[in-house]
Amino acid sequence: MKWLSLISLGLLAGCAHLPNHSNEPPSRDFVGMENGKLLYLGNISKKHNKALFKAFNNVSDKPNRLVVSSPGGDVKAGLELGRWIQQNNMDVEVLRLCASSCADYVLTAGNHKYLHKDSILLWHGSAWQQNWKVDDNLQESFNKYINAARKEESAFFASIKVDNLITVYGQLQKQQHPENFTDKQIKGYDYSLADMKRFGLTNIVLLDNEWDWRQYRPVEKHEIQRITLGSDYQFTLNRF
Repeated sequence: MKWLSLISLGLLAGCAHLPNHSNEPPSRDFVGMENGKLLYLGNISKKHNKALFKAFNNVSDKPNRLVVSSPGGDVKAGLELGRWIQQNNMDVEVLRLCASSCADYVLTAGNHKYLHKDSILLWHGSAWQQNWKVDDNLQESFNKYINAARKEESAFFASIKVDNLITVYGQLQKQQHPENFTDKQIKGYDYSLADMKRFGLTNIVLLDNEWDWRQYRPVEKHEIQRITLGSDYQFTLNRF
């Protein structure tokens, strides 16, 4: 159906494509087992999820860590992957990038969250964001779809005990204080380790004993704005 195709594209939630610079290794798409590691490199999609689940089921010595580098992808595919990570008690290790639905549903679902010193995290919305652009003639169908996705997303965050405000806090701050968000280069937002913990992200492990990706990825730092939680913030489950 036409509206489903349109919504599927819309629910990519703006995959965050940060530029690949000459001093960085080229990115590649690969999902499966390689050298004893379970890898998910590339967009989050139903197709890639299927490949991951198959690779996991085909090995007798089950890995307990998923190594990811992803600009994000479809909301429902992200939720499916997040639930699988939770159900299998998987750790998540971020290589270069975990953005959009990767940050929303994959990182948050990990038992332990492993970060390299230059791992980029980026949030810029979820099913609960308010700025969907939908043609008037598709609005009714879209509402049915997004309401179901929101219900599924809320249940997911309640199950992993993370405040789902983490996915849209940057957008809400931009709406309330537009004077602080004038840089047109900004593709999304991130948080300090302390603020991620306030949202409910526990067991974050720094593989290099530091996480200061802006120092090691200076070009990208202009495209991701650090958001600080207000002193009046209170952790809340099932916020919406």
